[in-house]
Amino acid sequence: MKWMSSLFLVLTMLCFLRTEVVAETKTQTRFVQPEKENLRATPNGKKIGELLQGTELMVQEKKGKWLKVQVTGWIYEPSTTPNKAEIKMWQEKKQKLVEFVNSKVERLSTKEIYGLEVSQPHIRAYFQFQNNAKKTLTGLVYETTFMDSFGDVLYKTTMKSQLKIAPGQQNKMDTYWYWEDNPFIDGEVYDKLQSAVGAGTIKVKVRIKKAVFEDGSIVNF
Repeated sequence: MKWMSSLFLVLTMLCFLRTEVVAETKTQTRFVQPEKENLRATPNGKKIGELLQGTELMVQEKKGKWLKVQVTGWIYEPSTTPNKAEIKMWQEKKQKLVEFVNSKVERLSTKEIYGLEVSQPHIRAYFQFQNNAKKTLTGLVYETTFMDSFGDVLYKTTMKSQLKIAPGQQNKMDTYWYWEDNPFIDGEVYDKLQSAVGAGTIKVKVRIKKAVFEDGSIVNF
């Protein structure tokens, strides 16, 4: 009878363990709590998307503090493709929609106020872009890095420009960003750039982050 008691104990434990597993993997519904949360391919792995607050999730599996979830929803068909290779092609094409062409950075000792030349040292930065899209470009957001001849970063900022560039055209370099010398404050943008600009060794790197077109469409890079 001892072996029967042992068998009963083993079966009871297996049943208990099975109940635990079922409870652990049983499908349940949860909702995204923060404003947005990352969706990853594996626990703490590559980010593959973002889920907005309130998104309904069907839990398929649990590993520690990570949940494998299924999201049900609808998506605009033209925004999908049966061929994954087309995604890479689109990414490469998107990078060429708008391209940085040229820049000019200069230091001037005077500026014109109401037709009069007034002593006011300042720096001007001009930027030129090429619109390769088939619609008119009306705005750009781009990250600009100014470096010296050694490649050391002097100043880095994100710029937002309202401009109008027709399809296949470039903008004229007739508008500029402007930084004045303030003799009472040290360490401002003018102070950081003036040496390299004056020596003609300033280097400029531009990374386009967002483009806005006349039809209201926005492309993020």
